[in-house]
Amino acid sequence: MKERVEQQIRNFQAQAEAHRLVQEVDSWLTEHSEVLRIVRVAEIRTLLKPGQEFARKLQGLARRVNLPELDDVRTRLSSFTVELKKVEADLMKRATKLWNSKIRSCDDLEPLIQEVSEIERIFEG
Repeated sequence: MKERVEQQIRNFQAQAEAHRLVQEVDSWLTEHSEVLRIVRVAEIRTLLKPGQEFARKLQGLARRVNLPELDDVRTRLSSFTVELKKVEADLMKRATKLWNSKIRSCDDLEPLIQEVSEIERIFEG
């Protein structure tokens, strides 16, 4: 009987922890949903670390608890981190393209100056 009660207590604690983590990740995703519009590489890299940590925690809880909300938030978190990585890769390609660009005439200068300004803002911080 005692063993069964202890098992039930562990199950309830895991359920409570899962609900808390789902709410925390959901809030985090909502709070940072705008980051893909205001793109800065430093901010993207800063968000990837907690995103990976949340994914690790959610995966561990999913093994112990059967909660539909866990799967939903895991999917949303995965999509968000994949999108962050894609945006970062695109920005790196853009910077590489600028780095490898050639000035062949004075007409090339204005677009390059604008791109340098934009890349400088993107990589700020």
